Amino acid sequence: MNLGPLTEVPETETERVLRDRLTTSENPSAALWDLARFYNHSGRSERAIECLRDILARTADPEARAECLLALGQATERLQDPAGALELYKQALVLEPSSQRVWYLLHNNLGSCLNALGRFADGERYGRRAVQIEPGRPHGHLNLGISLHGQGRCREAVRAWIRAVQADAGDGRALKLMERVIAEHEDLAEEFANDLHCCRLAVDYAEREVNRSAPRVRGGLRARWFLFRLRWGRRMTRLRRWLRTGQ
Repeated sequence: MNLGPLTEVPETETERVLRDRLTTSENPSAALWDLARFYNHSGRSERAIECLRDILARTADPEARAECLLALGQATERLQDPAGALELYKQALVLEPSSQRVWYLLHNNLGSCLNALGRFADGERYGRRAVQIEPGRPHGHLNLGISLHGQGRCREAVRAWIRAVQADAGDGRALKLMERVIAEHEDLAEEFANDLHCCRLAVDYAEREVNRSAPRVRGGLRARWFLFRLRWGRRMTRLRRWLRTGQ
């Protein structure tokens, strides 16, 4: 059956439909969440914050309040206000949500805000907790590396960024940080030569894979998945050994 061509709905029409739902929905909080997501995706963080504060005022459940405070913190970070976001994340942390995802994001985002404020030692504490909660997520390792680098612990920072690339080669930020720090410290160049080479291969392959099959590939492309698809003889053997042992 031919349904005809897809038509893009203008943002103003989408906003109108979502706002109409607020007056007709049996669950206004759910409608507000949808509207907040719409505003976030369209770059209107101030309007998203208005919706989220409305949700917070309607919500008594600690778990739901923690998730709402997390979203408020994320929207506040988008407004380049790490100090404001930090306070929101702290409020959510006091509620001790049981969701592992929320618990991880609160620690990770707290670490990121503290790094942005130059409080690297405090950022390290939250970063380490984040990677304990979800060791397979890249951003905890990324932010932990920034905390360590901010304290002058460059070797530890590079190791954290290697783990970030191993967790997700689809995000090249850890590689860029690693390259810059290694270029600034000659003593690290030889020590991490093989790791840097493998990270470059993984990030390059991830980027090409996304470009090749963008309609089918979701975010969070993992280095191990890419590297085990390579068929490059001796180079493949080295990559496998690196992923398995880090050597």
